[in-house]
Amino acid sequence: MYYDVHLLPPDTDDPRAVLAGQAAHRLSDHDPDPPSVDGAVLARVRDRWVRPGEGLRIVDEGGALTVRLPYWYVGRQARTQAKVLHRVVKELEQATGRRGFDPQLDDWFRHRSPADTAAVLDAVADFQARERVDSPAVDARNAARAQAARGPRLPRLRRRT
Repeated sequence: MYYDVHLLPPDTDDPRAVLAGQAAHRLSDHDPDPPSVDGAVLARVRDRWVRPGEGLRIVDEGGALTVRLPYWYVGRQARTQAKVLHRVVKELEQATGRRGFDPQLDDWFRHRSPADTAAVLDAVADFQARERVDSPAVDARNAARAQAARGPRLPRLRRRT
């Protein structure tokens, strides 16, 4: 599962209809579409922001440009990754003239803050924990709760003999 932000043409009035059309197009039997964004722009943004193992992806296929962040993060990591996601989308918006749409919050991305994104990541982790879904977010949530229950680790005092 991913937190997706779709970069759509700037004159889009109905983002949900555009996304449905793009999905139908990808499912149809047709020749692959060329990338929708200049490869040099994507290479520059990927080189700056995408790190192996962190999960952030920039996907340009079927005429659709999407930034994807897996629901692996919770707490402080969710806030950090949400800030990165917002920076990547902002950079792509500036470089391509497109506008980011956030289907999770059903709003244009520039109207949202990283705190909104982090709240969604945390809510998904809470839901997955309640439903006993095996995921990295649940593992991180459980580890954070276990650490909080233990409290800070104090150094052991030596016994007097």
